[in-house]
Amino acid sequence: MSPSDTTPPPGWRLHDAEGFIGLVGPVWELWDADVLVLAFTAEQKHANQRGVVQGGMLMTLADRVMGHALRVRLAGQPVATVQLDTHFLDAGRIGHRVEARAELKRIATSLAFVEATVTQGERALMRATGIWKLLRDSDGAAAQRFDARFGRGGPNSTNG
Repeated sequence: MSPSDTTPPPGWRLHDAEGFIGLVGPVWELWDADVLVLAFTAEQKHANQRGVVQGGMLMTLADRVMGHALRVRLAGQPVATVQLDTHFLDAGRIGHRVEARAELKRIATSLAFVEATVTQGERALMRATGIWKLLRDSDGAAAQRFDARFGRGGPNSTNG
C-alpha cells in the first residue's frame, strides 16, 4: 500500500471514507478468517514531532478495529467506547503499513471487553484493551444504517 493510494491492495477493501476515519485514512479492511484487520500506510501526515507514527493515530486504529469488530458480531447494534487502555511498545515508521487486529474477549448483557494488537510487520507497536457499552437499538434503525454503510461487515460482505 503506497501513501494516499485510494485503490485497495488485492484482498483488501476501503474500510470507510466518512467521518474522522476518512480524514486520517485511507484505512483498509481485510477479514482474516473471522478476525477483522484494519490497516493504513503511515504517511507524513501521521508523524509526530519525532518523525514516527503519532500515538493518537495508533489509538484511533485500535479503537476503530475493536468497536467495528464488536458491531459486526452484534449484527450492527450500536456501541460506545467506555474505556480504552493502551500500552505503546515500539515506534511506527513512516512509509510502512500499520495493521490492527481485534479479539473479542467477553460480551455481557450491557458491556463488552475487547483487545487489539497494532503491528508494523513483525513488530508490535501497541496493545490495547477496551470496554464498550452496548447501546439500545429498539427499532433496529442503527443496525440498518450500519448494514447500509458497511454491509454485514464480515469476511464475505461488500461495502453497502
